[in-house]
Amino acid sequence: MVTDVDPNNSGRYIRTYEGSVSKGSSFNKEHTWAKSHGNFGTSRPAGSDMHHLRPCFSNLNSCRSNYDFGTVATHSSSNDWSDKSWWTDEMDGNYCGTGLNTSARVFEPKDEFKGDVARMVFYMAVRYDGSSGEKNLEVGGSRDTSRFYTYNYSSATGQHGNFVDLYEWATSSIDPVSDFEVNRNNIIDEEYQHNRNPFIDHPEFIEMIYDKTYSGPGALNDL
Repeated sequence: MVTDVDPNNSGRYIRTYEGSVSKGSSFNKEHTWAKSHGNFGTSRPAGSDMHHLRPCFSNLNSCRSNYDFGTVATHSSSNDWSDKSWWTDEMDGNYCGTGLNTSARVFEPKDEFKGDVARMVFYMAVRYDGSSGEKNLEVGGSRDTSRFYTYNYSSATGQHGNFVDLYEWATSSIDPVSDFEVNRNNIIDEEYQHNRNPFIDHPEFIEMIYDKTYSGPGALNDL
Protein backbone atom coordinates (compact mmCIF):
# COMPACT_ATOMS: atom_id res chain seq x y z
CA MET A 1 0.00 0.00 0.00
CA VAL A 2 2.81 2.43 0.82
CA THR A 3 3.88 2.39 -2.83
CA ASP A 4 0.46 3.54 -4.03
CA VAL A 5 -0.37 6.35 -1.62
CA ASP A 6 -1.92 9.36 -3.35
CA PRO A 7 0.90 11.95 -3.41
CA ASN A 8 -1.72 14.70 -3.04
CA ASN A 9 -3.48 13.16 -0.03
CA SER A 10 -1.79 10.72 2.35
CA GLY A 11 -5.18 9.49 3.54
CA ARG A 12 -5.93 8.03 0.13
CA TYR A 13 -4.30 5.66 -2.34
CA ILE A 14 -4.45 5.17 -6.11
CA ARG A 15 -6.44 2.15 -7.20
CA THR A 16 -5.40 1.19 -10.72
CA TYR A 17 -7.84 1.78 -13.62
CA GLU A 18 -9.83 3.98 -11.25
CA GLY A 19 -8.03 6.69 -9.29
CA SER A 20 -7.78 8.06 -5.76
CA VAL A 21 -9.84 6.28 -3.10
CA SER A 22 -9.96 6.27 0.69
CA LYS A 23 -7.33 4.14 2.44
CA GLY A 24 -10.19 2.15 3.93
CA SER A 25 -11.31 1.01 0.48
CA SER A 26 -10.78 -2.67 -0.28
CA PHE A 27 -8.56 -3.95 -3.06
CA ASN A 28 -6.89 -7.04 -4.42
CA LYS A 29 -3.61 -7.45 -6.28
CA GLU A 30 -3.57 -6.79 -10.00
CA HIS A 31 -0.74 -8.28 -12.03
CA THR A 32 -0.56 -5.71 -14.83
CA TRP A 33 1.39 -8.27 -16.85
CA ALA A 34 -1.17 -11.05 -16.41
CA LYS A 35 0.26 -14.12 -14.68
CA SER A 36 -0.97 -16.43 -17.44
CA HIS A 37 1.00 -14.47 -20.05
CA GLY A 38 4.21 -16.24 -19.10
CA ASN A 39 2.88 -18.81 -16.64
CA PHE A 40 4.89 -17.38 -13.73
CA GLY A 41 2.05 -17.25 -11.19
CA THR A 42 3.06 -15.36 -8.05
CA SER A 43 6.57 -16.80 -7.92
CA ARG A 44 9.72 -14.73 -7.97
CA PRO A 45 10.95 -12.79 -9.73
CA ALA A 46 8.29 -11.85 -12.31
CA GLY A 47 5.26 -12.87 -10.25
CA SER A 48 6.29 -10.71 -7.32
CA ASP A 49 7.86 -7.77 -9.16
CA MET A 50 6.39 -4.68 -7.52
CA HIS A 51 6.81 -2.57 -10.63
CA HIS A 52 3.78 -4.24 -12.22
CA LEU A 53 1.73 -5.11 -9.10
CA ARG A 54 -1.05 -2.62 -8.38
CA PRO A 55 -4.03 -2.44 -6.01
CA CYS A 56 -7.29 -2.82 -7.91
CA PHE A 57 -10.98 -3.04 -7.10
CA SER A 58 -11.72 -6.76 -7.16
CA ASN A 59 -14.69 -6.70 -9.54
CA LEU A 60 -12.90 -4.45 -12.01
CA ASN A 61 -9.84 -6.69 -11.74
CA SER A 62 -12.00 -9.72 -12.58
CA CYS A 63 -13.48 -7.97 -15.59
CA ARG A 64 -10.03 -7.04 -16.88
CA SER A 65 -9.24 -10.77 -16.55
CA ASN A 66 -6.03 -11.63 -18.43
CA TYR A 67 -6.85 -9.77 -21.64
CA ASP A 68 -4.16 -8.04 -23.63
CA PHE A 69 -4.21 -4.27 -23.45
CA GLY A 70 -5.39 -2.36 -26.47
CA THR A 71 -7.76 0.25 -27.85
CA VAL A 72 -11.32 -1.06 -28.08
CA ALA A 73 -12.89 -0.49 -31.48
CA THR A 74 -16.26 0.69 -30.19
CA HIS A 75 -16.74 2.66 -26.99
CA SER A 76 -20.26 1.92 -25.85
CA SER A 77 -22.16 0.76 -22.77
CA SER A 78 -22.03 -2.78 -24.14
CA ASN A 79 -18.23 -2.65 -23.81
CA ASP A 80 -18.03 -1.44 -20.23
CA TRP A 81 -19.62 -2.57 -16.96
CA SER A 82 -21.59 0.57 -16.15
CA ASP A 83 -24.74 -1.48 -15.54
CA LYS A 84 -23.08 -3.27 -12.63
CA SER A 85 -24.06 -2.33 -9.09
CA TRP A 86 -20.41 -1.84 -8.12
CA TRP A 87 -19.61 0.56 -10.98
CA THR A 88 -18.64 4.12 -10.03
CA ASP A 89 -18.13 7.26 -12.10
CA GLU A 90 -14.39 7.00 -11.41
CA MET A 91 -14.34 3.76 -13.42
CA ASP A 92 -15.77 5.39 -16.55
CA GLY A 93 -13.40 5.11 -19.50
CA ASN A 94 -12.45 1.47 -18.99
CA TYR A 95 -13.60 -0.75 -21.85
CA CYS A 96 -13.36 -4.35 -22.94
CA GLY A 97 -14.13 -5.54 -26.45
CA THR A 98 -12.75 -6.31 -29.88
CA GLY A 99 -9.58 -4.33 -30.46
CA LEU A 100 -9.24 -1.51 -32.95
CA ASN A 101 -5.86 -2.86 -34.08
CA THR A 102 -6.46 -6.56 -33.47
CA SER A 103 -9.35 -8.97 -33.88
CA ALA A 104 -8.79 -10.22 -30.33
CA ARG A 105 -10.69 -9.08 -27.26
CA VAL A 106 -8.68 -6.48 -25.33
CA PHE A 107 -8.93 -4.35 -22.20
CA GLU A 108 -8.56 -0.59 -22.60
CA PRO A 109 -7.86 1.34 -19.38
CA LYS A 110 -9.08 4.90 -18.93
CA ASP A 111 -6.78 7.55 -20.33
CA GLU A 112 -5.06 8.48 -17.06
CA PHE A 113 -3.74 4.92 -16.73
CA LYS A 114 -2.78 4.19 -20.33
CA GLY A 115 0.79 5.46 -19.97
CA ASP A 116 1.22 3.76 -16.59
CA VAL A 117 0.15 0.42 -18.06
CA ALA A 118 2.34 0.76 -21.14
CA ARG A 119 5.45 1.67 -19.14
CA MET A 120 4.88 -1.32 -16.84
CA VAL A 121 4.42 -3.74 -19.74
CA PHE A 122 7.53 -2.48 -21.54
CA TYR A 123 9.47 -2.68 -18.26
CA MET A 124 8.53 -6.34 -17.84
CA ALA A 125 9.56 -7.15 -21.41
CA VAL A 126 12.97 -5.55 -20.96
CA ARG A 127 13.57 -6.78 -17.39
CA TYR A 128 12.71 -10.43 -18.15
CA ASP A 129 14.53 -11.51 -21.29
CA GLY A 130 15.35 -15.09 -20.31
CA SER A 131 19.09 -14.46 -20.04
CA SER A 132 19.26 -15.43 -16.35
CA GLY A 133 16.95 -18.42 -16.45
CA GLU A 134 13.76 -16.43 -15.87
CA LYS A 135 10.85 -16.19 -18.28
CA ASN A 136 11.50 -14.50 -21.61
CA LEU A 137 8.74 -11.89 -21.83
CA GLU A 138 8.03 -9.69 -24.83
CA VAL A 139 5.40 -7.22 -25.95
CA GLY A 140 3.19 -9.13 -28.37
CA GLY A 141 0.99 -8.11 -31.26
CA SER A 142 1.60 -7.39 -34.90
CA ARG A 143 3.70 -4.38 -35.87
CA ASP A 144 5.26 -2.73 -38.88
CA THR A 145 8.60 -4.54 -38.91
CA SER A 146 10.04 -1.99 -41.34
CA ARG A 147 9.78 0.50 -38.49
CA PHE A 148 9.83 -1.50 -35.26
CA TYR A 149 12.26 -4.07 -33.90
CA THR A 150 10.75 -7.37 -32.78
CA TYR A 151 13.59 -8.70 -30.59
CA ASN A 152 12.48 -12.06 -29.13
CA TYR A 153 8.86 -11.54 -30.06
CA SER A 154 8.45 -14.84 -31.93
CA SER A 155 10.34 -17.01 -29.44
CA ALA A 156 9.18 -15.43 -26.16
CA THR A 157 7.81 -17.75 -23.48
CA GLY A 158 5.36 -15.03 -22.47
CA GLN A 159 3.76 -12.27 -24.52
CA HIS A 160 1.51 -9.34 -23.66
CA GLY A 161 0.07 -6.86 -26.11
CA ASN A 162 -1.13 -5.15 -28.12
CA PHE A 163 2.16 -3.52 -29.23
CA VAL A 164 0.69 -0.85 -31.52
CA ASP A 165 -1.57 0.52 -28.79
CA LEU A 166 0.91 0.20 -25.93
CA TYR A 167 3.57 1.99 -27.95
CA GLU A 168 1.18 4.86 -28.70
CA TRP A 169 0.13 5.13 -25.04
CA ALA A 170 3.76 5.21 -23.94
CA THR A 171 5.08 7.71 -26.48
CA SER A 172 2.19 10.12 -27.07
CA SER A 173 0.91 12.91 -24.82
CA ILE A 174 -2.16 10.92 -23.79
CA ASP A 175 -0.75 10.04 -20.35
CA PRO A 176 2.77 11.32 -19.62
CA VAL A 177 4.75 10.26 -16.55
CA SER A 178 3.04 11.54 -13.40
CA ASP A 179 4.34 12.55 -9.97
CA PHE A 180 2.63 9.43 -8.63
CA GLU A 181 4.65 7.16 -10.94
CA VAL A 182 7.90 8.91 -10.03
CA ASN A 183 7.20 8.60 -6.32
CA ARG A 184 6.23 4.94 -6.68
CA ASN A 185 9.39 4.21 -8.68
CA ASN A 186 11.50 5.86 -5.98
CA ILE A 187 9.89 3.90 -3.14
CA ILE A 188 10.29 0.54 -4.89
CA ASP A 189 13.92 1.31 -5.67
CA GLU A 190 14.95 2.78 -2.33
CA GLU A 191 12.95 0.64 0.10
CA TYR A 192 12.15 -2.67 -1.56
CA GLN A 193 13.52 -4.08 -4.84
CA HIS A 194 16.40 -1.66 -5.38
CA ASN A 195 15.79 -1.40 -9.08
CA ARG A 196 13.90 1.08 -11.22
CA ASN A 197 11.49 1.16 -14.11
CA PRO A 198 13.72 3.05 -16.56
CA PHE A 199 10.75 4.08 -18.69
CA ILE A 200 9.47 6.26 -15.88
CA ASP A 201 12.84 8.00 -15.56
CA HIS A 202 13.34 8.15 -19.32
CA PRO A 203 10.12 7.49 -21.27
CA GLU A 204 12.01 8.24 -24.50
CA PHE A 205 13.92 4.98 -24.02
CA ILE A 206 10.91 3.10 -25.43
CA GLU A 207 11.31 4.88 -28.75
CA MET A 208 15.07 4.40 -28.68
CA ILE A 209 14.70 0.66 -28.09
CA TYR A 210 11.84 -0.21 -30.42
CA ASP A 211 11.64 2.39 -33.18
CA LYS A 212 14.14 1.99 -36.02
CA THR A 213 13.34 5.50 -37.23
CA TYR A 214 14.15 7.22 -33.92
CA SER A 215 16.48 10.15 -34.57
CA GLY A 216 16.36 12.09 -31.30
CA PRO A 217 19.04 12.42 -28.59
CA GLY A 218 21.00 9.22 -28.15
CA ALA A 219 20.16 7.84 -31.58
CA LEU A 220 22.86 5.68 -33.15
CA ASN A 221 23.57 8.26 -35.81
CA ASP A 222 24.39 10.75 -33.03
CA LEU A 223 27.14 8.59 -31.56
